[in-house]
Amino acid sequence: MNRIVALILGLVVAAAAGPVFSASEVTQDLEIILDASGSMRGRIGSQTKMEIAEQTLLKLADQISSRSDLALALRIYGHQYPTKEKNCRDSRLEIPFGRVDPSRIRSLLKRIKPQGYTPLAFSLGEAGRDFDLKTPRVRSVVIITDGLETCGGDPCRLARELAEAGLDITLHVVGFDLKKEEMAKLKCLTEPSGGMLLEARNAEELIKALNEVMKKVLVDNLAVKVTSSAQKPRNAHVEVFKAGTKERVTIHQGKSTRFTLPAGRYDLVVRDFLTRQTTKLANLEVTKDKTLEKTVVFDSGRLVADFRTNGGEPLKGYVEIWRLEGGREVDHRGSYVTGRPQVFNVAPGLYRLAARLNKLGPKQVIDPIRVEPDQEVVEKIVFGQARLKIVARDASGMILPALVEIRRLENGRPAGSNTEPNRSQPLVFDLEPGEYRVKVHRQTPKSTITLEGISLKDGQELTREAVF
Repeated sequence: MNRIVALILGLVVAAAAGPVFSASEVTQDLEIILDASGSMRGRIGSQTKMEIAEQTLLKLADQISSRSDLALALRIYGHQYPTKEKNCRDSRLEIPFGRVDPSRIRSLLKRIKPQGYTPLAFSLGEAGRDFDLKTPRVRSVVIITDGLETCGGDPCRLARELAEAGLDITLHVVGFDLKKEEMAKLKCLTEPSGGMLLEARNAEELIKALNEVMKKVLVDNLAVKVTSSAQKPRNAHVEVFKAGTKERVTIHQGKSTRFTLPAGRYDLVVRDFLTRQTTKLANLEVTKDKTLEKTVVFDSGRLVADFRTNGGEPLKGYVEIWRLEGGREVDHRGSYVTGRPQVFNVAPGLYRLAARLNKLGPKQVIDPIRVEPDQEVVEKIVFGQARLKIVARDASGMILPALVEIRRLENGRPAGSNTEPNRSQPLVFDLEPGEYRVKVHRQTPKSTITLEGISLKDGQELTREAVF
């Protein structure tokens, strides 16, 4: 079987098992391959090369730990078997792909003891199998090594085959404390995929080299800015889908969102935090090395519902709004009014507002209400207030437990109702002025008394009794 075909088949089979980490917002995978062969015991100044590498990796992990779009894996070679055993399969994925966790990396590196061979080719082949190939990702490998292949493998050929296999894995190499002729022999690893080859001779140069690689690996190629027409930044959700599909690639949120995506075509759905306005940018072409910048404009105003009595006192109730498009109601929203004005952040346009104190009361409907950008429109809704007290008792005056059913009447017909237990005490209803009918149900023995002709006026308090 052709070696490239075999490689692809092996990677696809491995991907079926795949890493368990596959959060939808991750768009890039980075695997670091760290040399822990015996030569890493060598010293630069007062520290071993392994100690320098460990400290550098921890600095790097701290720097990139906030990247929610990045999954990191750590593979180490040369640390499981001593040099005398000449083990050429001494390579292990110590941390599979997942969110960057500096504490986990620190705990691992404390246990690593450099001692073995340098199976570069074997490690590179295994790294290809570490990636999840089922999802679109920007994939990168960074090798940190202080030596060349010692197991007779051909890492240059493997790097070329990986690039030709179309797996879109970019390979970068940092040569640590290597001679110039040794660095030259590593160039073949990075050239096929367009990666970087950097040299480091001490701790300062190593972190500098890794930072240079990170600038290349973590480059943003899509930037979405959300503003008002007055250029004020706005918070928004930005979802990225494969063009023409419902397959979501990632989601970010904020006033300015940046993405690192595999080259390709994408659809964006942008939703404003405040107003829930949504817009779609379709079939955007994102390339590998150029940042595509897009600006989305949303405007908003404020529609305020203020419930008051005729005397100006605040009230509780329920309010609903609809945006009107061509006379149709769209984008329905509702909220309880808790005694303070209820504020809706809305897109500019026409609105209908419906207000009621409770499910017994009639709705007050106001429309059309026009809201302009950056405008606040306050609708003061005034309700009359009356109070009805219902008492259920026997002939001796003792309060009885009962179920009280109250109906509001319009033109003599029921228009709203409510039922509540009186819990062996008078039951008080705060109502709008109007006509009401009350039924009081006693459970033991079962009997019902109907109270007719209840007419409430604004500001009135009325008590009616049901005597069993």
